[in-house]
Amino acid sequence: MEQDAVTLETATPGRGTPESAAWFREQLEALGVGNSALARAMIENGDDRRFDTIVRGLRRMATGEARVSGEMRASLTMMRSKPAGSRPGRAPKPFEFTLTPQEIAVLQAPAGDGGQQGYHKRLMEQLAESPTIRLSDEELGELIRCMSRYGSGGFQGRLQKAFLRLIARQIGAAPVLHGIPA
Repeated sequence: MEQDAVTLETATPGRGTPESAAWFREQLEALGVGNSALARAMIENGDDRRFDTIVRGLRRMATGEARVSGEMRASLTMMRSKPAGSRPGRAPKPFEFTLTPQEIAVLQAPAGDGGQQGYHKRLMEQLAESPTIRLSDEELGELIRCMSRYGSGGFQGRLQKAFLRLIARQIGAAPVLHGIPA
């Protein structure tokens, strides 16, 4: 009975241990993520708590103030078994394109009534902050589709004039616009 009383006193409910905190930090380090990146991944995968609430809980686990739940242990173990490219915090570096004033002017022409006004608006929002456009892999794919698959309308031609040189530079190729080197 005396041994049970000691166990109950030292195992405070809701408190972590230095060992569990160390294990938690090791898992995050192995995944190459911090509390914020893990919190974003949790939200992307259905956690409906506020971002700051999640980060606070993760920080408490990392310091041993809170226990690392069985669910968190299982989640981190599953994440470690995924290929590196699909882990949170391992997103590819975005493509950055710094446009010249002439290229920006080409894009700033009023949008027509085609189907790409939403895309045009997103580009203009980025250009309002800086002449550098940052695109994820998906967004670069969308740009290339807009430049090449939707006919030769005004917006498509403007995208080609604004981005062809920059995309060619990214892949180490010489840009050619309408059969003429750009």
